[in-house]
Amino acid sequence: MTELGLQFDAIVRVPSSRNDNLALYGACLANWPDAEDLSRRLSRAGRVKAADAGTVADMVAELVYAPGGNENEIRSLLIVDESSSTGKTAAAVLDILQANGVPAYVEVTLASLW
Repeated sequence: MTELGLQFDAIVRVPSSRNDNLALYGACLANWPDAEDLSRRLSRAGRVKAADAGTVADMVAELVYAPGGNENEIRSLLIVDESSSTGKTAAAVLDILQANGVPAYVEVTLASLW
């Protein structure tokens, strides 16, 4: 993606009980070293797995985010996840980030393994 000229203000790895996306996440951090890593601020409550969540609202309720105070400055975001079959998890991550100050007009890119 770097050869396409893409730049990101922030990168966030979707929290997971599996580590399948760690290599992809590491590559993204290496490709965009100036992007702020929001991953440590995002966690799961641990009650519902993404595959078992019925709705985006179920996933939003599962996520916990600790704001850093600069979310309103994010204009482009890279979400790193293991899969994107329904987009439910990415939508939930975007929802919770926007509830914590990320602008509604943020440009979002999803990087996933499958």
